Amino acid sequence: LGTDKDNSDDKVSKGRQRAVRGSLQHLAKLSESEVIVIKQRLLEGEHPSQLAREYRVARQTVDAIKYGKTWTHV
Repeated sequence: LGTDKDNSDDKVSKGRQRAVRGSLQHLAKLSESEVIVIKQRLLEGEHPSQLAREYRVARQTVDAIKYGKTWTHV
């Protein structure tokens, strides 16, 4: 019993909240295997804009992968 916030706080404090990462996140446009390929191609010097067009994501998405802001588990 309690408010939604109370219940959410209780869930977090008891370790019952599972972090959803990568392609399991319902809005993900990339898979783990695609991110691995993107990272490899960035290391080889491919331009982020080209990768963004190819994978149909924003340039900022590729930059976030490149700088380790997202997809850190891959």
